[in-house]
Amino acid sequence: MRTLFAATLFAACAAATHAFAALPPQVYADAREGAADVIVIEVSNVETTGPMSCAVTGHVLRVERGARYSAHEEVRINVPCLGHSDAQPHPGPAIYQGTQNLRESRYARAYLNGGALALYQFQILTSPDQAPRD
Repeated sequence: MRTLFAATLFAACAAATHAFAALPPQVYADAREGAADVIVIEVSNVETTGPMSCAVTGHVLRVERGARYSAHEEVRINVPCLGHSDAQPHPGPAIYQGTQNLRESRYARAYLNGGALALYQFQILTSPDQAPRD
């Protein structure tokens, strides 16, 4: 009986761990490296647009890569976010920002392809000069 209980417990833990696994860190690093555009913005507004999504509006402070954006341009970026509803995320590659953290943020770096986040790569910054994370 103990063996059956231990096997069941192990299987449940393994299933739970697998269900919430994100992609390997290198996949996200590759997305950042391959993003066509990288911009640093000053956040002016955060609007919830769904149970797990926010629209972050701001002005481009600096273009670090790409030609799609220019300094002082207003941008609106859709960002996965949690905390403003009871919705629970599904297992998968999305990286969710806390809605309150987004609302309190002043600066952010966005890695973009065609105007959308490259594999959810959005970094809240403490200053506009903060170096990129690896």
